[in-house]
Amino acid sequence: MGEYPQAVQRVIQHQQAPCPNCGQSLFNGEDIHIHHKVPRQQGKTNHTAHLIALHLVCHAQLHR
Repeated sequence: MGEYPQAVQRVIQHQQAPCPNCGQSLFNGEDIHIHHKVPRQQGKTNHTAHLIALHLVCHAQLHR
């Protein structure tokens, strides 16, 4: 997990779960992205509790 920025590592450690979109391990070789559970425009911050880690493709699916 050392190749990810420290902030991403904190979110992954806090989550301690597979990708919430597809259910696969976050470490299956796909890029990991961070998603705001509630958009920042609605007043949420970048605090770990407001973020989830998921695969790049899964993140794109959430924004369609």
